Amino acid sequence: MIEKYLSVSCGLITQKVIEKSKFITTSRHVESEEEARAFIAEISKKYSDATHNCYAYIPDIQGNIPRFSDDGEPQGTAGMPMLEVLKNKNLVQTAVVVTRYFGGVKLGAGGLVRAYSGCVAENVETAQKALYETCAELEISCGYSSVDAAERYFNENSVDILNTEYADEVVFKVAVRKKGKESFDKELINRLNGNVKIIFKREYFFPFKVGNNQTMSEITFIEPQKKDKKRCNVYVDGVFYCGIKLEVAIKYRLKAGMQIEKSVLDEIQLETEKSQAVDKAVTHLSASMKTKKQMRDFLVKKGYTESVINYVLDKLEYYKLIDDFAYCRAYVNSASGKGKRALEADLLKRGADKKAVEEALNGTEEDITVAFAVL
Repeated sequence: MIEKYLSVSCGLITQKVIEKSKFITTSRHVESEEEARAFIAEISKKYSDATHNCYAYIPDIQGNIPRFSDDGEPQGTAGMPMLEVLKNKNLVQTAVVVTRYFGGVKLGAGGLVRAYSGCVAENVETAQKALYETCAELEISCGYSSVDAAERYFNENSVDILNTEYADEVVFKVAVRKKGKESFDKELINRLNGNVKIIFKREYFFPFKVGNNQTMSEITFIEPQKKDKKRCNVYVDGVFYCGIKLEVAIKYRLKAGMQIEKSVLDEIQLETEKSQAVDKAVTHLSASMKTKKQMRDFLVKKGYTESVINYVLDKLEYYKLIDDFAYCRAYVNSASGKGKRALEADLLKRGADKKAVEEALNGTEEDITVAFAVL
């Protein structure tokens, strides 16, 4: 049974221009597929003159019915990258539409993936989010002389006040986390010297706000991964944050109940993404040599950010795991029955650096023929 989940709580519109194309990103909280489709229809009508209105949404709290659309963009370059961002951010009951007004400059498959995923990532990072968690709705009555003390206590504990009535007594209707109700009641009674009446009304999922500017978070749980004992899953503020290597957890001395700055969490996540990306790149190389561009395209499709991709490429080049000149020489030495121009065209098509191609072909005759199979 799901005890809590994360979603955007308020709609947000963000805009940016990439290579003369205007991208407008709209996100919204939805609670059913019908709501998601109505939202998409609304945005598509609003921007009916746009070149594309691509979308992605996860309307259920289990995340079992994700949907997406490229809306005319090349397959796999818009909707799926957008959906992957929602998944990576652990967002459900969330829908997002990216509207594009084409500016005349083609971005290519990799550029489109970066543009659409980047637009969604920036939007949902800025959007107000809520942690939907089982709450206890309480009716709290106290005398007027106790109001200031009660409100100070509510403020200290970030209690959501749903309604306040002023009569013979002041009656607050509030929502508190169910798991903390007992301690909340006990401390409130203590603060108000017993001059308070607390009545439990009901329980339900309530959107507790997650502040975008909050600087401290709490590591609530750490568990080893079932498939890889050298990695563990880290939960922050009650929500899955990321999977990391045990050595990273040890390096930062992570443990349940630990208060940690958001900047440190961001650093841990970046380090984790870099390590994961390097592992995937090395595995990808185990099948065959790759040009730098082929590796970049592979990492883009995996949804990594530009900073992570550049880090991986620099590391692979440092250890000579990718080398366009070596790739070109290997291709030339294994090509069968191809002349210099054909070899050059093939290598450039594979994304090899032009200078590396020229150096590799230096001295190669137009009618070169070798007996090996094509790479």
